[in-house]
Amino acid sequence: MKTAKTLGLIASVITIGLLLCSCGGAVSTVKNGHLDCYQQTTVGKVLNASFNEPTWTRGETENGTKFVDFHGKAKKDLFIRGEDGWFVIPAGGTLMAQFMLEDGGKFSLGYCEAILAINKTLPESLQKQLAENVKMQQVDLSKPRPIKNEAEIARLLSAIYGN
Repeated sequence: MKTAKTLGLIASVITIGLLLCSCGGAVSTVKNGHLDCYQQTTVGKVLNASFNEPTWTRGETENGTKFVDFHGKAKKDLFIRGEDGWFVIPAGGTLMAQFMLEDGGKFSLGYCEAILAINKTLPESLQKQLAENVKMQQVDLSKPRPIKNEAEIARLLSAIYGN
């Protein structure tokens, strides 16, 4: 009887250990990996350097797609560079980045959302115009906004990696 309990306990510990390792493996793959356009540093180093309270979690969709989510709060204003430069992720603004895991230890940035603010370094007249436009479109900048297309994601990554 004692042997059966001991074997059961050992099997439970091994199962829990394997589950923890598999979660850490996916997260470690992303944190220690590089995005194709940004080989100079790892994803983990750049996100942990730019954001406070970083959290990394592994997940899986109903159809079996595996992903790693990153959540954090910007340490300082992150200026989203581009043709317009109208918005920033403000200090304290949140970012969620979802990395889609692929076979062979590869991954890609699949989805992002962030709290945005109007760039306060713009001329005051342009800031007012942007604020009116945002209000007319009934956009609430205090809530996370999806960063949808490749150009917006490229600008976001440029802001983070250029930090």
